[in-house]
Amino acid sequence: MNSKPTVLVIDDYKIIIALVEKLLGKDFNLISAMTAKEGLKLIEEKLPDLILLDVDIPDMSGFEIIKIIKEKPFIKDIPVIFLTGRTKAEDIISGFELGAVDYINKPFNLKELRLRVDTHIKLKKYQDMLKKRALEIEKEIKMAKTIQAKIMPLTPPNKKISFLYKPMYLIGGDFFDIIEISENIYGIFISDVSGHGVPAALITSMLKSLIKECKELNNPSALLKYINDRMLELAAGNFITAFYGIFDFNNKVVTFSNAGHPAPFIIKDDVDIVNINKKGLPLGIYSNITLSTLGKEYVNTSIKIDSKVLLYTDGLIETISETGEYFESIMPEVLKKAKDLTTKDMISHIYNSLINFRKNDEFDDDICMIVVDLS
Repeated sequence: MNSKPTVLVIDDYKIIIALVEKLLGKDFNLISAMTAKEGLKLIEEKLPDLILLDVDIPDMSGFEIIKIIKEKPFIKDIPVIFLTGRTKAEDIISGFELGAVDYINKPFNLKELRLRVDTHIKLKKYQDMLKKRALEIEKEIKMAKTIQAKIMPLTPPNKKISFLYKPMYLIGGDFFDIIEISENIYGIFISDVSGHGVPAALITSMLKSLIKECKELNNPSALLKYINDRMLELAAGNFITAFYGIFDFNNKVVTFSNAGHPAPFIIKDDVDIVNINKKGLPLGIYSNITLSTLGKEYVNTSIKIDSKVLLYTDGLIETISETGEYFESIMPEVLKKAKDLTTKDMISHIYNSLINFRKNDEFDDDICMIVVDLS
């Protein structure tokens, strides 16, 4: 098997081809063509690692040839070095604008030619390695997305609860879970890991495991303490804001504990936020003993709510418009218009309002929302 890089020379002068073969033939697999038609055929058949292209070919100019090369996805990344006697600046500029990687004037210095060919062959090799690794990473991220999707609820447990999750990348650091405590009583956990991408997504997987391990899912502060205790060693410099509430649909009561997470909205005739003044600090920063000393420990608060409640991560309220406004500024207005909608329609209304506000559906942070109807 020939492991030498392949160099294609397209030039209508035999002496030029002979010189290149003499210079590069020992270390490269040299192929040549004296017409554009033959050259284009060899490019597609042999897929050379580099092309040395004369600008002035009788049946087609080198500029026309490179245009054809750049229009075909499977050959467009092959580096092209122009060989030419033209010295006008506009010709050189045209070559680079069309995608050439280099420009060598005839008569060329043989050592210079060899150095430039070596350089661009190495660059091509590195670029190919980077592309291969990028494809591998993309494949891994897609697999991670599939795994992450499976650790979060796929469908709501009933029509009284609806949710939406849109990561900034394929995978994200927002996480939520819904646990059935007993009939008509659900534990709802929502969190936001600092940072984005794979590291944040890995921490969300840890959160899922810790929630499954915890034996006190009916006690919000106990769950947050349990997660915080373990995340001190696992978070690796990251921190997690979190809200966990027990939603009792029978008695219309929410018992919750908070770890630095944004306050939920209460949506009735007026729009208000849940009072979480006794909130603790984000998870993964201080030990539970230190938090208690600071007066920032995780505690339970119970409130009666007979309306809809919106839980969310800060990517929602911190979305910025083209004019520099935050979505938080229009949240009360958006929610008031949606107060009579079903939870599912309310989620759609908020998300569509967010897109209209942003003018596109690409955001600078993960977006996570949960609407619970206790009315």
